[in-house]
Amino acid sequence: MAHNRMRNLIDDLLELARQDDLELVTVSLRECATQAWETISAEQTTLVVNEDVRFEAYKSQLRRIFENLYWNAIDHGAATEIRVGMIAGDGFYVEDDGSGIPPEAREKIFSRGYTTSEESTGYGLHIVESLVEMHDWTISVREGTDGGARFEIREVPLAVG
Repeated sequence: MAHNRMRNLIDDLLELARQDDLELVTVSLRECATQAWETISAEQTTLVVNEDVRFEAYKSQLRRIFENLYWNAIDHGAATEIRVGMIAGDGFYVEDDGSGIPPEAREKIFSRGYTTSEESTGYGLHIVESLVEMHDWTISVREGTDGGARFEIREVPLAVG
């Protein structure tokens, strides 16, 4: 599993560098979050998508955002539940019930190479931030409802109707 994760991170970096597949399409939050979950091997963790909303995104890049946030919650937070939902009129969130991210680390987690684990590359959340910025969105992290981490992706122009 660690080798697959490393290969996926390398693929992410290469794709980000090449900026392949950069066609904006209208996507469904529920559909994209669920499709990304299908690539995750985590029998002890469940995904709950609370709402659905449509917006424009680079679909393959959005999938990578979800995948990296899911892996982060599982590998670093030992999450048993990951929730995805919308932020009214402004974007969406990915939240888990894991161990969370201490306030003093929240400024550092998106830095290239930052990790709290010897077995991690420290690139996952840096890639997430880069992909979010590619969309002209913003990302922040705070404590989740159940004490885990809550990543909020904002400034996402949501489809009306």
